[in-house]
Amino acid sequence: MSGKLSGNGVTSTCNRITYKVHSWRLRSYPKEQWRRRRGEGEEEGSIQLLKSRGQHLLTNPRVLESIVRTSRIKPEDTVLEIGPGTGNLTLKLLEVAKKVVAVEIDKRMVEILCKRTAEGGLRDRLNVICSDALKTDFPQFDLVVANIPYGISSRLLAKLVFGTKLNPFRSATLLLQKEFARRLLAKPGDSEFNRLSVNVKLLAEVEFIMDVSKNDFLPRPKVDSSVVKVYPKNVIPDVNLEEWWAFTRTCFNKKNKTLGATFKAKEEVSGVNEVVKGTWAL
Repeated sequence: MSGKLSGNGVTSTCNRITYKVHSWRLRSYPKEQWRRRRGEGEEEGSIQLLKSRGQHLLTNPRVLESIVRTSRIKPEDTVLEIGPGTGNLTLKLLEVAKKVVAVEIDKRMVEILCKRTAEGGLRDRLNVICSDALKTDFPQFDLVVANIPYGISSRLLAKLVFGTKLNPFRSATLLLQKEFARRLLAKPGDSEFNRLSVNVKLLAEVEFIMDVSKNDFLPRPKVDSSVVKVYPKNVIPDVNLEEWWAFTRTCFNKKNKTLGATFKAKEEVSGVNEVVKGTWAL
């Protein structure tokens, strides 16, 4: 694959890809079987999906269309998509957006993604960044629409929400694991109320959109998913985020304790101070 280095990854436009996959089919293998096959190389015209890397592709066209419709994309918008896979959602986004920036770590997926968009005459409006989304500096965008890999949901959501000062955006329509989405939507008094919900809602509002069956994915995951929409707040509270993270970590570290009991303990107060000083990893 030819391309040019950009930031922490390889940025390439579709017409600069050398395609080896002309006709392809999807295959999924258990982790153990994939290890046995790794040294054999890929079969021509096929792609092996790995559950261990969170490669679950959404295949239901009605769900794909609902996600795009819910995103309220304007013709002048640039959409950031993280983990596009083989492009099922990307193609729908390119029908309505001015431009799509797709961040994909798997080079095999990039080849297929670019081939499909080139065949549809959409390559000029697709920018592919072949890199780790957690380590990549995103270019400017207006919206996020993505089927987030389950393994990086929390870290990626934090990167988006806490990065709004550098790259403000209108909303993020995200397909997440159902249990994770429920935690994100939890309110005070709910059994699922947690630190994640508190931290995200400091800077954003979260709206439930719909549930998505595990049968709508290939390979089929063990659990269902949910679509949520995240709206960054226009007015950001004037708080020190490092101090806030330390405070919420202490609050939720011992769920069986009341806040009064927690902060009466000297070691807990000392722990907050240590986090603020930067001696703990955030």
